[in-house]
Amino acid sequence: MASSPPQYMYDVFLSFRGKDTRNNFTSHLYSNLAQRGIDVYMDDRELERGKTIEPALWKAIEESTFSVIIFSRHYASSPWCLDELVKIVQCMKEMGHTVLPVFYDVDPSETYEKAFVDHEQNFKENLAKVRNWKDCLFTVASLSGWDLRNRNESESIKIIVEYIFYKLSVTLPTISKKLVGIDSRLEVLNGGYISEEGGKAIFIGICGMGGIGKTTVARVVYDRIRWQFEGSCFLANVREVFSEKDGPRRLQEQLLSKILMERGSVWDSYRGIEMIKRRLRLKKILLILDDVDDK
Repeated sequence: MASSPPQYMYDVFLSFRGKDTRNNFTSHLYSNLAQRGIDVYMDDRELERGKTIEPALWKAIEESTFSVIIFSRHYASSPWCLDELVKIVQCMKEMGHTVLPVFYDVDPSETYEKAFVDHEQNFKENLAKVRNWKDCLFTVASLSGWDLRNRNESESIKIIVEYIFYKLSVTLPTISKKLVGIDSRLEVLNGGYISEEGGKAIFIGICGMGGIGKTTVARVVYDRIRWQFEGSCFLANVREVFSEKDGPRRLQEQLLSKILMERGSVWDSYRGIEMIKRRLRLKKILLILDDVDDK
């Protein structure tokens, strides 16, 4: 039986070295992508020494249409970044994942020689892992991307964002054409619910057994109508994330970040509720909660 196509929760996954670009290029790229209505996964946490990449991060890579890898001076000195890179290359080869390299402050031919000398010392018992890192680095560095040396940063970001936006607009019709009856359902939503005036909160549920394509339908609806709103957010895997420790707070933080297009912190879920009430109460927003239960 043929395998089903991947379910994309994000448009873009950003792979970057935090200490190099988190507070400058990467945050600016994130904001510009979000302003164009592009769903971006940007991990905010620094990995503790010795900690392995989290399953949730692996899943985010698998569920993204594109990965943008921002190569910077210290990118290859991070085992975490290199593990991300290996996963991204795996998805590129096995799932048709699109990979876009950005060379920020480094030459595309950079080999990160010193970083790999250190890795060979630190991973003497697993040199195959280091060789795999090198191979994946070479694979991605050979792809078509953007060399930002001696280029205006804001102009470069605009070019990257418009390229991704165009590519996404080309691929969306291909997905929605396979969904029989989707256009008539969108007309019902637009005519009977979304176009209504009065500032009312409208709740619409997509129900059914697991595996029948509810997430796919919700995603297409989201991509088709989100431009009609002041802000939009697609929260994926809500049931799973909510059940995790600190899950509700992280969902609130993600919601506020996506809608307001700014990075901020929610200290606890109680304060998160108050922040959402205060900052979103006058906005017309589209919020999709994917995979919820009746609890």
